Amino acid sequence: TWTAVAGPLPYALVRMTWLTPWPLGMPEGGDLEPAMRLFGLGLGFAALGGAVLTAGLVRPWGEVWPGWVPVLRGRPVPVAVPVLAGGLVATVLLVSTPGMVALAVEGIGDEDPMGWLMLLVFPTLPWGLALAAAVTGYALRRRGTCRSCGRGEPARPVGA
Repeated sequence: TWTAVAGPLPYALVRMTWLTPWPLGMPEGGDLEPAMRLFGLGLGFAALGGAVLTAGLVRPWGEVWPGWVPVLRGRPVPVAVPVLAGGLVATVLLVSTPGMVALAVEGIGDEDPMGWLMLLVFPTLPWGLALAAAVTGYALRRRGTCRSCGRGEPARPVGA
């Protein structure tokens, strides 16, 4: 799970540099308009939000809505919410891996050092695999007892 949490952090860092005079991932001397700088900030915060939500797969607030969430506070988080959201993101990451690797190899063929750096900033394969494993672990831990046959374990809270 912690590998999946770390997956979006390099991307978030790169996007947040768009607010500085030295935006990473932009052509040399590329001047960014204010709207594009704010867009980069938004993408960076979205990536950080994804990291925080992924951490919820192994934290108590990933099972029971925290007190600061209006209306839902104290209620159990439906298992399907993080499983479907995390599963969708993991699938998108894994499906995009061949294209990302092809772009990196193409960049290396053109002697562009950004090719390999792109794979470090957006590590789709390890991130997608780690997220899929974390979501699977969360789903198995929270699955509860089968209603029709009664087999399986009752859901255990994190840390139990």
